[in-house]
Amino acid sequence: MVYGREIDGETVTFGTTGYTFNNVFVLYDRKTDAIWYPLDDGGLDAIGGNRHGDKIPFIEKPPVETLGEWLGKHPDSQVLLDDAGNLETNPTPEDTNDEKTS
Repeated sequence: MVYGREIDGETVTFGTTGYTFNNVFVLYDRKTDAIWYPLDDGGLDAIGGNRHGDKIPFIEKPPVETLGEWLGKHPDSQVLLDDAGNLETNPTPEDTNDEKTS
């Protein structure tokens, strides 16, 4: 899912709470600490905090592309490989530092 990031012209920056519900991350607004979760197919809903009741709609879903198609459009992209040189399918935050992606 891809969400918008603006409410009333203000950009909202999300972080993950570390919790999931129904296998979906529960997010928080870094500025206000409001809690966000997709309650329905219409977008991301504020379920706690001072933005309770606000909604950010989903934006158009990006098309699915093969890695080759992506690299054709974005040749400067970096791809994470595991120690054996295979495509990393589930990178951890430690895998995404500059030292390992060179």
